[in-house]
Amino acid sequence: MIVAEIIQKGLTISSSTSDIPYQYSGNIQMQFIKDETYDNFSVIGFYRTNYFEKTQLLEIDENGVFSLNKDAFQKDGLLNLSFLLVSELKEVHLGVVSFIVRSTIGNGNDILPEERTEWIKIVRSEVDGYLKSIDLDDKFDIMQDKDSENIWNEIFN
Repeated sequence: MIVAEIIQKGLTISSSTSDIPYQYSGNIQMQFIKDETYDNFSVIGFYRTNYFEKTQLLEIDENGVFSLNKDAFQKDGLLNLSFLLVSELKEVHLGVVSFIVRSTIGNGNDILPEERTEWIKIVRSEVDGYLKSIDLDDKFDIMQDKDSENIWNEIFN
């Protein structure tokens, strides 16, 4: 099922909708509709989110249909799509169409543990991962005074 069409008119692109599925969605199909003036051009598509450092390549079929996998919906925020038209002699960039991936709860993959110790492990893993992602895992003064195991025990006991 195609949830949005990206429509090219001349050198501009727009979307048929601003509503796309929420966070944690996956395998969401969209379609690029090329301006007839550019029928002899091939289409290359890209996407980027506000949490990817690199632009990702879209696989677009001969009908202009492409799928966005779960990684495009991993977090809430901006989802940007960009397209390039290529012929033997020209390359034409068409700009960006932006969507907002809206937040939701429950990613469908995690089973919530009942044991308190399991929750502690999950929270610890998430916090550790976050601190590393923002390069703060080794910069906390509290970490210099006590080892991290003691800190976690003090917080959760």
